[in-house]
Amino acid sequence: MKKFLVMLCVVCMVFSMGTVAFAGLEPNDTMDNATYIGKDNNLRMWGIVSSVDLEDWWYFYVNDSSPSSLTLAWIPEGQETFSADLYLYDEGGSLLVKAPFWSYNSRLIRDYYLRAGRKYYLRVEYTSGSLTHSPYGLIISPSL
Repeated sequence: MKKFLVMLCVVCMVFSMGTVAFAGLEPNDTMDNATYIGKDNNLRMWGIVSSVDLEDWWYFYVNDSSPSSLTLAWIPEGQETFSADLYLYDEGGSLLVKAPFWSYNSRLIRDYYLRAGRKYYLRVEYTSGSLTHSPYGLIISPSL
């Protein structure tokens, strides 16, 4: 059931509005050039990482201090394999947490307490495989 919900969220993200970063065209390959996502407790965005574009950096703020879930997910294409990791940093660049393995197509940081008004960074790091036709999706949401 969890895998189905993650897949459904990714599909919904692809059809909703958000920020897209495409390999070779985006400037967000370092913390200094991170792409601003927004200021909210519900944010969605997507991008592409690969063997030639190893990481994407994003930054955001939340409106309310609360436990949050940060999800990185992707839709496998046929027999292709893909893997990436998700990291959360504070505004000073210190690593707060690395998402543990969640499933073959997602990484999840669950119930992490985010404070209102503070700047946070997310780093998506390519580890293997490829997604030739679909971007990965990121979701920041209040924990249920």
